[in-house]
Amino acid sequence: MNGPIYVPKGHAEPYARFALNPYLTCPERCPYCYNAVRNPAFFSDTPKIRGGSVEKLLAELDKQCASWDDVKAPVHMTFLGDAYQPAEAELKLTRRCIEVLHQYEFPVQILTKARELPARDFDLLTRDGDKLGITLVEPNPRTDLLQRADALGIPIWLSLEPIIALAPAIEVLRDIANLALPVNPLWIGPLNHRSRAYDWSVVKSRLAVEADILGLVVQFKDDATKEKP
Repeated sequence: MNGPIYVPKGHAEPYARFALNPYLTCPERCPYCYNAVRNPAFFSDTPKIRGGSVEKLLAELDKQCASWDDVKAPVHMTFLGDAYQPAEAELKLTRRCIEVLHQYEFPVQILTKARELPARDFDLLTRDGDKLGITLVEPNPRTDLLQRADALGIPIWLSLEPIIALAPAIEVLRDIANLALPVNPLWIGPLNHRSRAYDWSVVKSRLAVEADILGLVVQFKDDATKEKP
């Protein structure tokens, strides 16, 4: 596959068939970030853009989409950096990528830790298959972004990953249930690339019981990986 859209592998594979990473750096500095393990320069307040510039990336994306000969499944944004990091407010790179993808009839699947900026693009998330998701590892007020999206009829989803500890993960599940947020899917996954302070099999079992009590349908990422042919 020649171009910025690629096929995710490894731990990322269950999330989406295709993905696009407009930004190659991230200012979030999450202590559990797997990208920073592989690349110490990944954390940066100065955005590094795939292809070297906004216009070059958009041209490459347009060219790839125009010659596409595969199914037009949702394109996940992103696995590398946050699609709505602060620089996006001015660059509008994520927004322009969505516009190109929609022009060629690709749905988009957004995953972000931002709380306000993604709402700017609610007007674009209207194609069948579009979804807006957030990452949570503990209770956080950015669930209101999902509430606002849901109120507009935008499908929402949640990545409860990586699990840092059992107690905050349970609180996230309870918050989602209390808010009656129709997240689909609700992915749950363990901490990878760093040492865990828990037995994943025990934590996974406890979370499955809690989700069942709360009436939540969850998907454990390691189960999805095992199910791949």
